[in-house]
Amino acid sequence: EFCVGDEVADMVANVTLEGNSGTNSQWVVTDEDGNILGLPPTPEAVDFNGAGPGTCLIWHLSYEDRLTGLMQGNNALTDLVGCYDLSDEFVTVVRVTEGGACDDCNVEGGMVAGGPYEFCVGDDEADMVADVTLDGNSGTNSQWVVTDEDGNILGLPPTPEAVDFNGAGPGTCLIWHLSYEDGLTGLMQGNNALTDLVGCYDLSDEFVTVVRVGVDGGMVSTIDGDTTAQVCVGDGQSDILEFMTTSEIDANYQYVITNDSNQVLGLPGDPSQDFEGAGFGVCRVWGLSYTGNLTIEGGDDISGMLSDGCFALSGNFIEVVRDTAGVACGANLITQETDRDILTIFPNPSTDLINIRGDFMSYEETRQVMIYNTVGQMVYSQKISGGEGLYQDQIDLSNLPAGTYHFTITTSMRTIAKRLVISTP
Repeated sequence: EFCVGDEVADMVANVTLEGNSGTNSQWVVTDEDGNILGLPPTPEAVDFNGAGPGTCLIWHLSYEDRLTGLMQGNNALTDLVGCYDLSDEFVTVVRVTEGGACDDCNVEGGMVAGGPYEFCVGDDEADMVADVTLDGNSGTNSQWVVTDEDGNILGLPPTPEAVDFNGAGPGTCLIWHLSYEDGLTGLMQGNNALTDLVGCYDLSDEFVTVVRVGVDGGMVSTIDGDTTAQVCVGDGQSDILEFMTTSEIDANYQYVITNDSNQVLGLPGDPSQDFEGAGFGVCRVWGLSYTGNLTIEGGDDISGMLSDGCFALSGNFIEVVRDTAGVACGANLITQETDRDILTIFPNPSTDLINIRGDFMSYEETRQVMIYNTVGQMVYSQKISGGEGLYQDQIDLSNLPAGTYHFTITTSMRTIAKRLVISTP
């Protein structure tokens, strides 16, 4: 039984034939009186939708050559002449325009199962469901549908597993299965799967819930918008930097201070830090957006597990140079020397050899080079010889690991400090 005239194809399926014999074979469609309506190659080739209401019969005809009368408009029961035989039974097709098949859309969305799933989105890691199952669905067409909680269509993926929810932002979405017949309208992103579909369709009885928990580390800077800062430590004056972030995610946010090897040094309680007591060195200030409980501790590598929930580091860090001399301290000399170019170290950064040049060391005695790491340990010490005129010497630092160092030269009259960077060859 078909509902005809609705622009939805109405075609039979699974018609079987057994026990036939003869040289020639033909399918015959007649009305209830045997009048021939069509001679299709197969029963499945006929679309009854345009035939109008009524009842027709599908027969099979076996016959030998020289059969006459086999044409549309003749009667298969009375007008055939020759050696032939119609099938003992026929298939009945009822065509209606109201009631019956027109009142009953025979599709089933089925039952989906899986999850519920919860993903940490915004952390640049793929978030894809697995093991979603579908049972009991029926219908000509099949489609997976992802909606928000109100039924608004967000996507029409080929499978639930094809969706990466990481870029969707925080929220909750639902995964449904839709079965439908041809002619369905309204199935598009932005429409509502609960109210905007028109045609013969059925959504699954259940849906799979996906909760997207949002974290966003954002980009960090000082309150002035800078991503680098220099402070003069050890002079008894506060060196407070205030931080800000571009993150707008409504979640926990924590600033994390590391050394330049990304080992955690501290977790400020406020979006600020006083670096006065930290000593010479370089550190980094990161932003951390997270849910759950923060598990990171001092000494941990920041790239490790930071939280038992979702977390995302900022896309950058603030580099804080903590000097005991130099620009931040108002001079290049610990003794408040005003000529900042009195000592030159080059190349800086260096991978191995550095050149030392100064116009004061040819006449000042006791020339001692000392180099300290970021935690204040002396890693190099050597006396250097004097000379006439513009002094220049060269030392080999290839045995020092890459990093930032505190370089000093002490003479009988002064101590001069410089920031030195050793890079990887």
